[in-house]
Amino acid sequence: MRGFPGRELSLDPGRSKFERLYANLLGAPANGLRIRLRRVLPATAGSYRTILDAGCGSGVFSFELAKRHPEAQVTGVELEPDLVARANEIARRAHLANCRFQQGDVTKLDFEDEFDLVVSVDNFEHVEDDIAAMRTLLRALRPGGRLVAHVPGYERRWLLFGRRVNFDVPGHVRPGYRADQLVAKLQEAGFHVTTHQYTYGAIETLTNNISYLITGADQRRKVQYAAVFPVLLAVSWLGKFSRPKWGAGVLAVARPARPRPAPRPPAKPQATGSPDRMRVLIDILHPAHVHFFRNFYAEMEARGHEVRITARDKDRSVDLLRAFGLPYEQISRQKSGTGGLAVEMAQRTPRLMKVMRSFRPDAMTGIMGPSIALAGALRVRRVPAVVFYDTEFAVQTNRIVYPLAYSVCTPDCYQGAVPGRHLTYAGYHELAYLHPNRFRPDPAVLAEFGVSPGEPYSIVRFVSWQAVHDRRERGLSAKQKRHLVEVLQRRGRVLVSSEGPLTPDLADLAVSGPVEQIHHLIAHARLVVGESATMSSEAAVLGVPAVFIATTGRGYTDDEERRYGLVRHFTEDQYDMALSAIEEILTEPASAWQEARQRLLDEKIDVTAWMVDYFEASFAGPR
Repeated sequence: MRGFPGRELSLDPGRSKFERLYANLLGAPANGLRIRLRRVLPATAGSYRTILDAGCGSGVFSFELAKRHPEAQVTGVELEPDLVARANEIARRAHLANCRFQQGDVTKLDFEDEFDLVVSVDNFEHVEDDIAAMRTLLRALRPGGRLVAHVPGYERRWLLFGRRVNFDVPGHVRPGYRADQLVAKLQEAGFHVTTHQYTYGAIETLTNNISYLITGADQRRKVQYAAVFPVLLAVSWLGKFSRPKWGAGVLAVARPARPRPAPRPPAKPQATGSPDRMRVLIDILHPAHVHFFRNFYAEMEARGHEVRITARDKDRSVDLLRAFGLPYEQISRQKSGTGGLAVEMAQRTPRLMKVMRSFRPDAMTGIMGPSIALAGALRVRRVPAVVFYDTEFAVQTNRIVYPLAYSVCTPDCYQGAVPGRHLTYAGYHELAYLHPNRFRPDPAVLAEFGVSPGEPYSIVRFVSWQAVHDRRERGLSAKQKRHLVEVLQRRGRVLVSSEGPLTPDLADLAVSGPVEQIHHLIAHARLVVGESATMSSEAAVLGVPAVFIATTGRGYTDDEERRYGLVRHFTEDQYDMALSAIEEILTEPASAWQEARQRLLDEKIDVTAWMVDYFEASFAGPR
């Protein structure tokens, strides 16, 4: 159902006619619940097959999770049988086929390695042995799964009386938790807490206090509360923009602390004609796309699926395909300028459709995806186009591609708006090929680039700015490029990688070696500096600090900077600040960056494994 969260309660057979009408207009009529929905649901962003809402109550969180994650099966567990029966009836009436409820005690659940996401909202304060309950949820999670837990804070702020112990609510065995207490208990239960924060800022706490003064813990004075609820809801909504350093609630996101499972071996090829076999077409537009899809290609082929690659000859894309032994059909060559790109698009789309007619793919995929989205939509039998992207400011392309795509898959730190089926994952594009499951740096490869073992060096990367979305970019001036190299040369050797030709004074510094092995070179560098967001992110996931200099940022480089400090972003106008950051970074020990990388790997996933799971779950089956 569209509208305010909790509008499904208007279908609750256990509520009065007035209560159902009120919920139909305004959603769940509980200000505290609405605050928690606003604070907790963003932490559940991602793509999941199975979700558990532990201690689901009336089911409002379960309903919202089912709507936000239509590809997932949501299970709500509640102790009260009447609430379970009513929630199942609401889900049936609301046509939420992916949402079901069952009776159960969150301290005695029988689930084991079953859920990708477990949500627990205001439950632990009801349980005497809360650590045992946490361990139950840990067992329910699959390796690498996510727990999103919210609890009341130990104290709350009153306007005239300052901080006081939180409400004395019937059924609570403790008032709540301080943030450090919740983190410590989750760690004792076997979780690694990736992030935690207080919720209920000053405005939200004020409105929640007023709600409590009206209704108390036993939900009395419903008529009076109904009269003021719209005002409280509107005022508390303003509080969602705050990031309280202290509040009346605590939110934590955690993952199992047990070691990550070893990489699973590729499945044995299935016999031809297997009902689970599918055909997938991959469209390559850029050299970075070869790296992104090469492990996906190999694993899908190993699992018995048929995969075809079409390619655009841009920079070294075709060279990389050859180097990795990936068969391909070239259907276009890069043209420059807006007019040239339009001509190329007009040529490559019908060529792609010709390949589709002969190959008959069950699904197509690519990064950015203008050709696959358009070609898939123009076919009489539409072919699903799965678009992967991580560049928010490519507004013109995204405006055309996203509505035509079957689904758009982005990192969960993506900051742009995506209409239609938007799937997110806890990772970056670069983790499709540089996750430890996929890549191990080899120092022996350095010799192929003319680098001696133990030799300190930095890598500088310059970009040609020929893409459609690069119009807003200025790039470093020739003077800045020369000066940047001179500054780095004072600290050791400098290797320069460039999409375009280098000036004569820099040509001798050009990277010389097998292009398909470049990530071994990056992994052993002291620092990566330059205009490429992709190479900056590659460095970050390998534990090498990066200074990214460009007019526009990216959601993923912002995430790598904010959460791990592995990337520092500056505009060209902040060039002097970038130089200061370089000096600061080079004084840090290498161990600091490897520790930051480990935190990143603890929180992020093997993106190739996610891709394989998604395609097999969505498109495998009888044709």
